[in-house]
Amino acid sequence: MYKPLKGSSYMKLPGDISNPKCGLINMKNNDDMCFMWSHVRHLNPKARRATTITQKDREFITNLDYNGIDFPVKISDIDRIERKNSISISVFGYKGKKQFYPIRNSKAKYEDHMELLLLGDGEDNNHYVLIKDVNRMLFSVSKHTHKKHFCLHCLHSCVSKEVLEKHKETCLEVNGTQAVKLPKEGTKIKFKNHRNSIPVPFVIYADFESILVPEEKKVESEHSEDESSTDLYQTHKACIFGLKTVCHYDDKYSGEYKSYVGEDAALVFLKAVLKESLRCREMVKKIFKKKMVITPKQEFEFQAARNCSICMW
Repeated sequence: MYKPLKGSSYMKLPGDISNPKCGLINMKNNDDMCFMWSHVRHLNPKARRATTITQKDREFITNLDYNGIDFPVKISDIDRIERKNSISISVFGYKGKKQFYPIRNSKAKYEDHMELLLLGDGEDNNHYVLIKDVNRMLFSVSKHTHKKHFCLHCLHSCVSKEVLEKHKETCLEVNGTQAVKLPKEGTKIKFKNHRNSIPVPFVIYADFESILVPEEKKVESEHSEDESSTDLYQTHKACIFGLKTVCHYDDKYSGEYKSYVGEDAALVFLKAVLKESLRCREMVKKIFKKKMVITPKQEFEFQAARNCSICMW
């Protein structure tokens, strides 16, 4: 059965984001109106005891328009709340282990903007928390030491507001499509490394096959704050490889196809490649790296040439 996301009664913040530095205000409501109480605190901020609902906060409700809105507030009802109160509202989710994700990015263009965090206990109980400073909230779980500015659509971090504005021009979530940046009119791109157009004497082509080996599941407490919270449950282990050395100038100097099957396939491959590379190097010295023999006619044609034989310029 479909159960729409909605916030209800009060719940404590998870321990890893309960620090005041995270910039969250968790209103202590005993009803299903945590969304509205967060809205009240956003418009009526308090320096002390910001999470407590006072009589003045209850009187402040008259400044808000929640007519026709059912509590607890569903995500689908936020559009109407925005229109009634001339405010844009974005909602983020939290899935534990210091991982935030956007649930709703407001498309409204109002001067006043509010961000909320929707917490859940994995069952039917959810709760809205006011985000006092979204940059502080996202920064609190990063490993950076300097202030960051975050894109609310993809949560990409930028070092300044100017960089953030440039990022929005190319953000896939903002534009809906991959941004295309064309060069300025009149500019030219010139290829310089013409020697890279000349084929190398030998190329070693190789391919691997692997099997998936299950990993032992770590206990939750084993993860430290500096480690990735991604759970590794299987690993690719190389078991088969094949390689072939190809000579560009004469196929008779190409090597035979080699393959190997075994648990130590990666180690055997490294040894085989090293041995094959030494063989190719010796052939380059003995066969291909020779003094150029050129006739007087060929030398005259070379000196009189006005176009490069490689780049045709």
